[in-house]
Amino acid sequence: MQKLPILTLKISFLSLALIFAGCATEFRPIEGVHVPKNLAEAYIELDHMLTAEEKEGIQSGEWTIPEFVLSYGLQLKEYWGLWRDSDMAKHMRKKHKIEHPDRMVTVILQSYREYLRNQKI
Repeated sequence: MQKLPILTLKISFLSLALIFAGCATEFRPIEGVHVPKNLAEAYIELDHMLTAEEKEGIQSGEWTIPEFVLSYGLQLKEYWGLWRDSDMAKHMRKKHKIEHPDRMVTVILQSYREYLRNQKI
């Protein structure tokens, strides 16, 4: 199994464009992208996003959370509106008392690893 690269090709041009267009205060989801409302929905979305190999690497610990955050963090923050007022951001602030999107992504991915460890891939 190969190591998850620090920056994957899955971070698209759209993600980078969103960084520069991210000045808007109102969150508007990208058409066709489901924004989870809580961690359970986030796990379902991550299950769809990631390959079996990626999930196996996360579950086994071969890929560290920092590598995973660097690879997918930007995409999740932008697509799921963690910098703005999306349902997922509201959930993380209210239920988990987490304000910063970088920390939100870390917690989402750490808990996803635990979710995977309790599942058969």
